[in-house]
Amino acid sequence: MDAFATFERDGNLGQFESTITAAHTGWVVGELDDLGSEAVDLRASLARSVDETNVIALLRLRSALSRREMSKLPDVAPWLPGGGIVTSTLESALRQAEDTEAAALLSASARYLDSPLEAWSRDGDVARTQRALEQQRVLNEISLFRRGDPSGIAIPIAYVAELALETRNLRVLAQGAALGTSPGDLDGQLLLPKARR
Repeated sequence: MDAFATFERDGNLGQFESTITAAHTGWVVGELDDLGSEAVDLRASLARSVDETNVIALLRLRSALSRREMSKLPDVAPWLPGGGIVTSTLESALRQAEDTEAAALLSASARYLDSPLEAWSRDGDVARTQRALEQQRVLNEISLFRRGDPSGIAIPIAYVAELALETRNLRVLAQGAALGTSPGDLDGQLLLPKARR
């Protein structure tokens, strides 16, 4: 494999990981696309997850550049294939001078990014933005219980999302209990639908 040969030459583990992840994601996208209408919900779920991953990578790169933790952009962009936001938009958003401009460009491609990116452009909090995007995606997947085709893949997607949500929240609560953190301080780390609070 070319990626491994390159890694043996340069020892760049981060680049090797990015290349392998992008190749695998591209393969999964191709397989889902080949399934056609049978995989529409799964393909949409993957596209949104890819967009979330790419946007967070972009925000982290912008943050590292602004804090001069990096002197230049990586030689190979870290974007995963298969999302709804095209590579040229990601590249353009990365190079915008102002965070508000980058946020507007990304939001124009995916409206669900509006609120999290507007908040990020004000305070630069990438971790909070990641939690907000994750919560939106998980709630969107769980909503397939109500709006998905009961005989298709929608219900398993919703079920897995619900289990992942519960597992994540239990892990946060267990870690908080082990560290003696008060429940109120954990609220911002829990992913909970507003109706359940």
